[in-house]
Amino acid sequence: MIGKSSTSIRPRQAAEAALSSSLSAIVGSIRRLGMQAIGPAALVFMLSVLLTGTASAADPTVPDKPGAPSSRVVALDTIEVNWNKPADGGEEILRYLLEYRRAGEDFSISKIISEEDSRPIRISGLQAESTYSFRVSAANRLGAGPFSEETTVRLIPGAVQSGETTTESDDSTLPRVIGRTNAATATEVAGDRLIITRHDQAGTAFEIGVGWIAKDGSGQIVVGFIRDETRGQTYNIVRYEDTGKIVRRWIAPHSELVYSIPWAIVNTRFSVPVEVVSAIPLDHRFPEPNQLARRFDEGEERIYAYDASLLKWRHIPDWPTFQALNFYWCDVTAADEEFFERIAIGDPFPTTTLPERANYPNCATG
Repeated sequence: MIGKSSTSIRPRQAAEAALSSSLSAIVGSIRRLGMQAIGPAALVFMLSVLLTGTASAADPTVPDKPGAPSSRVVALDTIEVNWNKPADGGEEILRYLLEYRRAGEDFSISKIISEEDSRPIRISGLQAESTYSFRVSAANRLGAGPFSEETTVRLIPGAVQSGETTTESDDSTLPRVIGRTNAATATEVAGDRLIITRHDQAGTAFEIGVGWIAKDGSGQIVVGFIRDETRGQTYNIVRYEDTGKIVRRWIAPHSELVYSIPWAIVNTRFSVPVEVVSAIPLDHRFPEPNQLARRFDEGEERIYAYDASLLKWRHIPDWPTFQALNFYWCDVTAADEEFFERIAIGDPFPTTTLPERANYPNCATG
């Protein structure tokens, strides 16, 4: 009986020793990270890593602390997060723990990311106009290393906060003026942003995020808007993928983008007179069919319409012809100073023989 009892105790002692070793590793990780910084998700994460292999008494250690991640707002509720791979401690990095939180809250939201997963990591469903902090930890079979320093970004159109990894250009020509009128100057700055300086308001300025549009116009990322409070037009601000030029694209009334515009923000913070809007170049490469354009900053006052069948802009000779073509004054977009030098201009529309209608509406109805 005694012999059998002694034999049955040995596996139990071995299991206890293994568990004690795992718990010691967890405690060591907690001490490195700080007790106050450990949430339940991080604790479960470290335990899961420890159970994938046994600790080694040799030189390898847990991975080093990663550099602060970079974050980039790519949509109104979405952020992309990226980071550089840290030193692996002599063992292959298996996965990462990415944690994030809103300002004033604890780190309670986490994502476990395999080393094989592509980065940057996209996080959606965030709260607009809120500030978020991110940190990342790497793990190998010996356990999780320390968390990186936090990166903080405010979720407003085009906001960027760079850590060790960045997608920003180091273009030495920035800041760069991309357009101006008597009322404002539009200046491109690092981080895919425009600074609009208003000369009509003693040099006050505001910032707009810059999105992206494919070189063939097939897709775009929309992050920044500006509204013409004089005429009622709304535009999104994008950069051409191939040339890097920043323009504003008209959001037509039938566009699906109408439903994604944060109107409360745009109406209060990004609504300005037409003379200010005109400082940003108007998109000439991907216009809407029948889009109308005219200068409103003391320049050329002729109205042109885009003929999609000819891929050219055509002058509308007079108001009766304008009405006969079923165009509306509300749909005329504001051209910038050089717009008519960039576009392909076709023959004018034929002049109608119909008389001008005094009761013709300014805007489409229904």
